[in-house]
Amino acid sequence: MARRIKPKRNKVYRPRGTAVYGGLAVLAGRLVNREPLSDEQQTEVLTDYYAAIDAFLSGRAEFKHFEKLVYAVNVTRVLADMGFGDEYEQIIYQGMAAVQHIKDRQARTGKWGLDGDGCNALYAMEDLHRAQLEIATKGEVEAAIKEMWRRIRAGMQFKEREPA
Repeated sequence: MARRIKPKRNKVYRPRGTAVYGGLAVLAGRLVNREPLSDEQQTEVLTDYYAAIDAFLSGRAEFKHFEKLVYAVNVTRVLADMGFGDEYEQIIYQGMAAVQHIKDRQARTGKWGLDGDGCNALYAMEDLHRAQLEIATKGEVEAAIKEMWRRIRAGMQFKEREPA
């Protein structure tokens, strides 16, 4: 019987790297993701939301402010779907309707604006989002953001493009 010849390896040998500390770095990262957001981090997350609402109320809103509102509404919705405030579904739908109304108004008039009902809905949504951030961990918020982008790519979530 003829002996089978093994083909030569064409790839360069690259040994796998090993962690200096073993798996401690990975475990530490997992523990960090289990911590709730600090007050400073919560404020940092909500600052853009506040700035966007303020821009709409002062009449100097632009597309970037609208985008911030859409982002906040979408993250709030995903966190609610994950079980953080799912009983406040009505507030979420009112906030989504307010954002849709802003979009429709811009398409109709060419100006970014917000009415009183929309303002109240977005303030209620902001209160809900703040409560969600108080109880959700960093890992859960990161997972919600990843899920939001997955839904946007799948066409299941609101994503607006800048008007031409």
